[in-house]
Amino acid sequence: MRIDSITTIPLSSMSTVFTDEKPKKTEKCSKLTMLSNETASFQLAFRIKETGDTGAKMKLTVESEISRYITAYVVGNVAVTKVGYGFSDEWFLRKTPGLYPDYLRKLGKNENVYSANNLWQALLFNINEDAADIPKGTYKVKVTLESCHEDKLAVSETFTVKVLGAKLPKQTLSVTNWIHYDCMSYFASCKPFSVKFWKVFRSYITLAVKNGQNMILTPAFTPPLDTAVGKERPTVQLVGVDKTDKGYKFDFSMMEKFINIALECGVEKFEHSHMFTQWGAYHAPKIVVRENGKNIKKFGWHTDAHGEEYTEFVSAYIPAVTAFLKSKGWLERFFFHVSDEPVPENRVSYSKASELMHELLGSLPSGDALSKYEFYRDGIVNIPIAKSRDIEDFIGKCDDLWLYFTGAESKNYLSNRLIGMSAERNLILGLQLYYYDIKGFLQWAFNAHHTTLCESFVNPYRSSDNNMHFVGGTSYLVYPETDGATPSIRLLYFRDIMQIVRACQLLESLTSRGFVTSIIDEIIPDFGIKCRITREQMVTVRDMINNEIEKHTK
Repeated sequence: MRIDSITTIPLSSMSTVFTDEKPKKTEKCSKLTMLSNETASFQLAFRIKETGDTGAKMKLTVESEISRYITAYVVGNVAVTKVGYGFSDEWFLRKTPGLYPDYLRKLGKNENVYSANNLWQALLFNINEDAADIPKGTYKVKVTLESCHEDKLAVSETFTVKVLGAKLPKQTLSVTNWIHYDCMSYFASCKPFSVKFWKVFRSYITLAVKNGQNMILTPAFTPPLDTAVGKERPTVQLVGVDKTDKGYKFDFSMMEKFINIALECGVEKFEHSHMFTQWGAYHAPKIVVRENGKNIKKFGWHTDAHGEEYTEFVSAYIPAVTAFLKSKGWLERFFFHVSDEPVPENRVSYSKASELMHELLGSLPSGDALSKYEFYRDGIVNIPIAKSRDIEDFIGKCDDLWLYFTGAESKNYLSNRLIGMSAERNLILGLQLYYYDIKGFLQWAFNAHHTTLCESFVNPYRSSDNNMHFVGGTSYLVYPETDGATPSIRLLYFRDIMQIVRACQLLESLTSRGFVTSIIDEIIPDFGIKCRITREQMVTVRDMINNEIEKHTK
């Protein structure tokens, strides 16, 4: 067989390459600017036409002074049936079911690129994945695709990468995407905390940290999240518990191992798993206790959260775990939760649980995801993690405000990261976090590969919308592999979101906060939490921030 033609188009990482649609001329982009310790990406869209229609094999070559900093990925497509909800707005790339580019597969050294006839595909190139310091300068990156067949046809594109001398400051925003360790274990075919588990754990955590996450959910006890009443998720419990005649004894050795590995991977902060069940704090999480020589599920849905027995347990556990963390010098790294997503209907139950926890924790930081300002106003929640669609009720009234969203935040032009959404709808979150001085970000799913209420696990390669229980991409940023995880392009957008915040903070340190917000207001006059922007606006804001940083650091 022979290849008749190879068509290539240089693109930024913000473009989405569908198999059936040629990227628009206006999307063509072969230049990017980055700070010296920043991670940046660009793409090469390509399409081959061949005689024989049997598929083509091509050799990829990257030539540059900075080639050692560049990692190549194939952008893979997944089927999305449920692209949005009935109430979702129109700010989507498409609303129709079909193939959407999302997962990234790293190309091995000297690995060939394969392509089907007449379909548009993309390669993505990450520059500086490990956030090293690239020397200041302007670099050319030549990317070549050469046919491995008899025709030996070759096509090249050259990208220009300008590296500024300035460096992004350390990330101060607390950022967590909840990692689901039962899903991790299931797709890696290993038991929690086995030898293989720790290897897989490192892969997931390293990937999260490289892409803007600095805090992880720590399963002291199996997290009581997204679980049907009376049902249970696989046990993932770090803390050993013994019930004796003298009370409870706790073994923190597994938690210590978990924290040490996470710290080695770059994690800086930890969330203790919730001590009461989601949506009401009426019951206890599943807690396995060794009693009379046997391991039993002593606490769970059968437990009255406010009964004497569980109150006794919590009153013993919190002083014990905080003493352990203090002895290791880790206490200041921890954030505690009471119960996820309280609403007015369960205010009384949540308040009881909150009062007990706050009495035991004292001034240690704690907070929960919520939508109603009254929980914070009335002192029931210490640190509010406000849902994005309701956060306007909190802005300007909280010193330590966090933001979170679910897949349902897909109307009124709220930022989100669903597969069907554009890069700019993802990236505007970075401007919002900075503009409103938000201190933390939480999302419930880094790798929640399961149906609603965790009735069953779902392979996201086969169903990106969890068998239509969620909208495509709602519940994950990574795809599971047998020995770790591979990123989605949306995970890279999340990385860029956090880098936008840090770039704004750098410019603020060189000028003033008002100067930075004035740039945002100038380019996006109607800027807000509920705000639709164009790609050109997003690019212009970041370019202006980079230009001002360069001007003030010469």
